Amino acid sequence: MIDLVANREAFLEEVETIARRCGRSPQAIEVVAISKRRSVEAVGELYASGQTLFGENRVDELLERL
Repeated sequence: MIDLVANREAFLEEVETIARRCGRSPQAIEVVAISKRRSVEAVGELYASGQTLFGENRVDELLERL
C-alpha cells in the first residue's frame, strides 16, 4: 500500500527546496491533495498529518468523505 503521508512529506520537502531556489517563500505555496479513488481512512490520515486542501472531480465521492 502507498504511504500517502510519507509521500506528502517528501513532496513538501521538494516544494520547499524548489521554492527557496526560486526566491519564494514555501509558506506562500498551497498544496492541494487529490483524494480521487482514496479511502476515507487514507484521506483522514492525510488530514491528520496537516493536509487541509483536497480536490475531487466527482461530487458523489466528495459527499462520501464529508
